[in-house]
Amino acid sequence: MNIRTVDTQPYPDQKPGTSGLRKKVPVFKQPHYLENFVQSIFDTVGARGKTFVLGGDGRYFNDRAAQVILKMAAANGVARMAEAVSRLGMLAEGARTAYAERLRERMSELLGATPVDPARLAQEAAMVAARSDSTEEVTRLGSHLEQFSRSLEAPGEAGKTLDFLCQEMQREVNTTLAKAPALGPDGLEITRLGLGVKAEIEKLREQVQNIE
Repeated sequence: MNIRTVDTQPYPDQKPGTSGLRKKVPVFKQPHYLENFVQSIFDTVGARGKTFVLGGDGRYFNDRAAQVILKMAAANGVARMAEAVSRLGMLAEGARTAYAERLRERMSELLGATPVDPARLAQEAAMVAARSDSTEEVTRLGSHLEQFSRSLEAPGEAGKTLDFLCQEMQREVNTTLAKAPALGPDGLEITRLGLGVKAEIEKLREQVQNIE
């Protein structure tokens, strides 16, 4: 991996609140705006040898931002990052729309010359596709993962809480995997990622069994 050092200038408005640095996409797309903020986090907490969780909700620019963060994390010596959940979220969001479109086209073919309201046809296809939508499951999975990380740092007993969160994460992954087969090519990738996440959760649960 070729590591490149880039000279940048600070932005005076990068002052995150309790919900992070909430800015519109055009702001984050300014030259090195995202990179400056991410690097400041790595410099503050110390990145080398640590594990970070990269999450996302599939919105516009999320995928490109994730790639930037992953490259910077690797350059900063991060040991491992749980990017799979973020990737699952982006796939789930796109798969629902693509699946609905495929259903609409297939239904049009089956109906042939039968007169049908296009708007009604699109609505029915969207309703069927919604049954295979795993966006909510992946969102909850990400939330559980964040709570898991916070619980590790919290004082007092954490074993039961961590074990419970592992069970909840497994539940969300299992539901996501159950919905995946109907989503075509995207479903195959969701299944691959989901199985990997499932294996990681099992490892976590084995470890938390020894935490009081």
